[in-house]
Amino acid sequence: MKISHIYLFLSLLAHYVLAFQSREEAQAYLQRYGLISEPGQDDAEVLGMVQRYRDMALGTMSQFSDRVQRVLDGLDVKLKEAYGVADAQRTAIVKSVDKALRRLSVQGQLAQEHVQEQLAQLPHPVDLTREQWASIQQDIVDIVSPPATGWWASLVGQVVKIGDKDPYHLWRDEVAASVSQWAPTQQVKDALDAAVKAADVGTSKWQKTTLDDVIRHTTDLPAQAKLELDKEITAFTIFAHDYLGLPAASPSLLQPADIISNLKNFFQTAVHRVQTIIDTYFNKHTTDLAIVERDDL
Repeated sequence: MKISHIYLFLSLLAHYVLAFQSREEAQAYLQRYGLISEPGQDDAEVLGMVQRYRDMALGTMSQFSDRVQRVLDGLDVKLKEAYGVADAQRTAIVKSVDKALRRLSVQGQLAQEHVQEQLAQLPHPVDLTREQWASIQQDIVDIVSPPATGWWASLVGQVVKIGDKDPYHLWRDEVAASVSQWAPTQQVKDALDAAVKAADVGTSKWQKTTLDDVIRHTTDLPAQAKLELDKEITAFTIFAHDYLGLPAASPSLLQPADIISNLKNFFQTAVHRVQTIIDTYFNKHTTDLAIVERDDL
């Protein structure tokens, strides 16, 4: 089993074992991504919602990681075995290619022409000759979406690209299908295709903008459909944030509306808890009075 697969398995295992234990822990998780919980939700609702976000984000991560990781594994082997590149330099080269491929993957552009264009923009590694770097770039382009050759190509009578339907398009189609009873799927797909090309994909700002854009591209969406889109886009934001290695959101980056919502959420929660304490006290006091009255009788 490859290291990447072991890591993914351990991540999933840790996720299910280490579930959120408190509202504060769940909110801290959201704040890492610049997100907030809905005002008025009780503790159980917040915990359940954030747990679903993390489940969905991890599921999306597993879909995206394998395809890029196969390319990186092959690149690492060739750099070491064929060209004898030292560990530190090899890690730097793999990291630069990894970053380029991950963004293309999130954008649904992990196809030969886009990969070739992106690799051409990377700096030439000093440890490789021009011919060696060109050979590596061609290997990566071929592996990302390889054409079928040999007996298969002759059998079908044409060159067939393998893997044209990448993880992004699988995710996008699932989202469109989840609201298909309320909105034309192509409108949802077009809005998502445009959104993932943005430079700020994976940020809380992107999450808000994308949700608004998708809703604007559809008409008369019921509340249930908007909630479904919100859930899917928020989970994708969390996935993209981690997958692209973005830094944790700073509290200072919260928009004024977010700050107001946070304060409103805090006070609503505080009022609810105070009311619970008061109700508990008066219920107990009333019960005690009833007991005393019965004793007096």
